[in-house]
Amino acid sequence: SQPAEGVSLVALSDEAAWVWCRWTRVSGPGEVAIAAPTAKETRLTFTAPGTYRLRCEASDGRQTVARDFVVTAAP
Repeated sequence: SQPAEGVSLVALSDEAAWVWCRWTRVSGPGEVAIAAPTAKETRLTFTAPGTYRLRCEASDGRQTVARDFVVTAAP
């Protein structure tokens, strides 16, 4: 089967001095290819249509925050 259409996500403000960030798949009906798993902006490609939850965790060296994104990949 063909991968579902990809999407680009931006998790962090350009103004923030983030030391690191990490994208992970929390849930969804298929796998997610994360083009740049440690970049604040990345492209995601899905192996199956459906609703996915992705998480970006980021740190400025003092505190770590997480933000979830819900994405629906069309068939």
